[in-house]
Amino acid sequence: MELQVGVKVLLRNKKEKYLLLERNPDKYPDVQQKWDLVGGRINAGTTLLENLKREVAEETALQLHVEPRLIAARIL
Repeated sequence: MELQVGVKVLLRNKKEKYLLLERNPDKYPDVQQKWDLVGGRINAGTTLLENLKREVAEETALQLHVEPRLIAARIL
């Protein structure tokens, strides 16, 4: 079994609107959900927060300005 650890974030703006990203059907042809939260797999040896900030920057070109709260953790 291969263990994969990832991070996801609910990004909300000042108007209480949340950001969803449209999945690339070429990259994820077998995934049925068309929309997803910002996130991805972590790089070993770095913190979850560092990975979360990296994923936000990579996928949205945005920067986190507040410390995120952990609201859920899941082990599959």
